[in-house]
Amino acid sequence: MIQKQFLFLIPAFCLYLLPACSENKERTTTSEENKINQQFLKNIKTIEVVKADQETEMTLTRKVISDPEKTIAYIPLVSGIIERTYFSLGNKVNKGQRLMDIRSTELNSLQAELISTESELAVARREWQTAQSMHKDGMLSERELLEAEAQVKQAEAMLAKLTADLSVFSSNKGNGTFSVTNPASGYIITKDVTSGTTVSAEGEPAFTIADLSSVWIIANVYASNLSFVREGMDAVITTLSYPGEQFPGKITALSQVFDPEDKALKARIAMPNPELN
Repeated sequence: MIQKQFLFLIPAFCLYLLPACSENKERTTTSEENKINQQFLKNIKTIEVVKADQETEMTLTRKVISDPEKTIAYIPLVSGIIERTYFSLGNKVNKGQRLMDIRSTELNSLQAELISTESELAVARREWQTAQSMHKDGMLSERELLEAEAQVKQAEAMLAKLTADLSVFSSNKGNGTFSVTNPASGYIITKDVTSGTTVSAEGEPAFTIADLSSVWIIANVYASNLSFVREGMDAVITTLSYPGEQFPGKITALSQVFDPEDKALKARIAMPNPELN
């Protein structure tokens, strides 16, 4: 009887120990996992997710030109000979400043025609006033009144044209010589005349004046970069003349036709130039 009881106790004891061993093993594994997780979390950095455009940096070859809307190429209205110039390439000039003296028989003729037209206009206006008075008294027909008015308008139009043609020239200095005055303030960016140079209305510009407070950058955009370039994008310009400096600009236009020589589209970048670099 003692042996039977002993045999029954052994299985019961074993059954009791097995769950205890399994529970200790699970606790050890969980503890080790927690230590690993804590160490892993210490090395994790979190940032806030925000929506933003993807940035792509590219380098485009380009050239700098003056803004055509702020550039004046002066072509003489008449033929003549340059007697003297008062400026050099790169000079800053102000509106109304004398730029050069030109001797021209055509200018003499224009000035004589201007004086004659002024006299004709004065006569036409007096005749029109007389015609209005006579028409009011029934002494002149409606057609004759309109003809007198037409004479006045014709003389006024001719005088306006001659005045505009001579607006860049100052008074006659004698011997058919006139002074050319500057039509707008800016910088002389081209000069193709010197004393003794012959000029004509059909020739090349004598000089070019540009307002350089803002300039254009014309950049080549090749086919591989077309998907990244759009109007309105910001641009940063660098130059060898000013190492380390960056100048901000904005793409204001993108051509739709490839340039046959460069085989690229042209992007126009407007760049403010307050320091006139």
